[in-house]
Amino acid sequence: MAMGEKLEKFFSDFLPQNGAFFDPSVFHDPLAQATQWTPAAHGGANFCTHRFKKIDHTRVEFRPTFGMDVFCFFFILFGLFFAVLPLGSIYKQHGGFHWSMIPVPLFGVFFSAIGILILRYSHRPIVFDMKRGGFCKGWASLRTTRHRRGDVFVDMGRIRALQVLSEYCRGNKSSYRSYELNLVLDDASRVNVVDHGDLGALREDARALGQFLGVQVWDTQGAKGS
Repeated sequence: MAMGEKLEKFFSDFLPQNGAFFDPSVFHDPLAQATQWTPAAHGGANFCTHRFKKIDHTRVEFRPTFGMDVFCFFFILFGLFFAVLPLGSIYKQHGGFHWSMIPVPLFGVFFSAIGILILRYSHRPIVFDMKRGGFCKGWASLRTTRHRRGDVFVDMGRIRALQVLSEYCRGNKSSYRSYELNLVLDDASRVNVVDHGDLGALREDARALGQFLGVQVWDTQGAKGS
């Protein structure tokens, strides 16, 4: 299992999902009725993690937001705090090294490692490149045709529509909705682009991406309100 998949599973284990029924006939497209309308990427976030950015007329990207970086650095700094700060007082209390000093830095290193992994995962390239004629999600996909496990490459010609749908995430202390932007391919399969909690930003980015690709946006949130 790729690192990205492991991270998604780690968080989805704590965030049970449930999908609501949706009637795709409102889009008047046979492909929409053949497409699944339940979450494609379980889990999510309650804040905006990525935003659309146009590089030039042939290339657009989704890049992590400042809020996403702050979230990751919180984990990293929190871990470093518990890995380093308490050691001095424990050392002074016991007059030297003591076995009780070991769990404290390990606890901190664990949280810092989670932060680093999430930071790296959030910064993996999410690119639509007209020159290459494809959608790339992953580090190796931008540099070589030999993709690593977990990388995604989709031929641009296979993209028929964009799908926007919501997902209810419930944790121990809070519940929220996360919103997905997915590619719908010519065989009705789907590929997730981003998944976060800011519906307004996601819909704006979906419209911009739809214009770039020249495809329709199937927005379940807008359809429900019509």
